[in-house]
Amino acid sequence: HQVMTALAKKLIQRILYKDDFLLAFDKWAGLTIQGDPKGQSLAGAFKQLKLRQADQLSLVHRLDKATSGVCLVARSQAVQQRLHQLFHDGKVKKQYHAITIGVPYPPQGIIEGFIGPKPSHPKSLVYSATGADLSPSKVAATTKYRVIKQLGTTAALLELTPLTGRKHQLRVHCAQALLCPIVGDTLYGPGYNNGIRAQLATKRGLLGASNVDVLPLMLHASRLELSDYAQTVKGLETTVPDASPSPRVSELTKLKQLLSPSELAELIKHNPTIREEVERQSRSGTTVAKPKAPPTRLIVTAAVPGEMREVLHQLGLQDAGIQRQAQKKRTQQRYTPRSRVKRGR
Repeated sequence: HQVMTALAKKLIQRILYKDDFLLAFDKWAGLTIQGDPKGQSLAGAFKQLKLRQADQLSLVHRLDKATSGVCLVARSQAVQQRLHQLFHDGKVKKQYHAITIGVPYPPQGIIEGFIGPKPSHPKSLVYSATGADLSPSKVAATTKYRVIKQLGTTAALLELTPLTGRKHQLRVHCAQALLCPIVGDTLYGPGYNNGIRAQLATKRGLLGASNVDVLPLMLHASRLELSDYAQTVKGLETTVPDASPSPRVSELTKLKQLLSPSELAELIKHNPTIREEVERQSRSGTTVAKPKAPPTRLIVTAAVPGEMREVLHQLGLQDAGIQRQAQKKRTQQRYTPRSRVKRGR
């Protein structure tokens, strides 16, 4: 048996949605999506997630290391290709929340233009309305924004909807198109200003005055919607788990928590020990859930992380929708038993 790493165990607890075609994780700020030389990345932990054909797990889209929120992983390359087409066709709606230094004017609108490097600074990305001063590698980028709440002219809570998916798009658009950098962004902005520092340093909370200088990036992928999900995965083969050689009967409850209904059904089919236990439970009135059809429209949400909620609270930018989502998450954690995974020997 392969021992699960601490990273893989944490990822399992942060699965937002799972079916035979797709996994959705609640990525935390600081986790690299892929490419970490020590394997401490989302992609690097795939093989420890106790899933068959782990080498076929494929990232559907990417989030910056400093950004938290919904991140999709396809369970096969065929699913990845179809989901990429959904993104290309504009049938995926992404929604972010961000806290900015200053308040954008007008309070809502659409940012259009180009993002790319300047010939004189090829390693940095900048925004240009026309793209005339950018290098030929520039790309068009469009973002809808809306101010949800503001603290005078000091800070604001924004809802951001990127209509394109470019590297650092939201960070560049906030800092250079709206002239309101995201709090905690030291690449495209100062991280904070004196007004925010004064507001946070005088309050008590999770952050504390000593941590104002090292605020994490206040950008969170809150919601992702796939409008034609069922049609997209229609006709694709499902993934099934490897049959365990001799699992203990007492593991059945744990397997029901960890596996999707169709995965469990396939495991029962190939493992006589588990099949016997299922039949015994069936005779006693316990049944196994049938596989569920994928939803026509898939919506995955991730609650704003604690540090960001704390900053919102200290700046007086609390939003009712964010608070409801956080309360829903706390309720689920309180009443949903955590999945247990058998340690390898």
